[in-house]
Amino acid sequence: MCPWNRFARATPPEPFAPRPGARDTSLEDWLALDVDAWRLRFRRSAVKRAGYAGFLRNVLTAAGCAADPELARSVTPFLRHDDPMLREHAAWALGRLLAAEASDLLRDALRSEDAEPVRFEIAATLDELASGPQAGKKDEII
Repeated sequence: MCPWNRFARATPPEPFAPRPGARDTSLEDWLALDVDAWRLRFRRSAVKRAGYAGFLRNVLTAAGCAADPELARSVTPFLRHDDPMLREHAAWALGRLLAAEASDLLRDALRSEDAEPVRFEIAATLDELASGPQAGKKDEII
């Protein structure tokens, strides 16, 4: 047992409950949240520790994992965002959301991209798309 736990007190679960409306907000709505609305929405919240860009990075990651091609409309504008980290995550998410259709968008973005991490992610996503869903998987022995 950790010696510091001897000072611990049981905490009621209420402070850790999601804020009203948090679970009902769509990924599209989270991606559309501007910095002022974000500050207001997460006032006195641990979410603010990630910062606005960190929050958007997390939402872009969730969008890529959602496997809903409709999210591409909300993700695509982030390919032109001022923050290279968000452009990088948008490229990754689009590769998962649109598969083959993302190739043209990503090639176009690669032509004008100057941030090396973003160029790397776009190129890696294009390579992944070109090699298909089974790329990199070893044959399983049955």
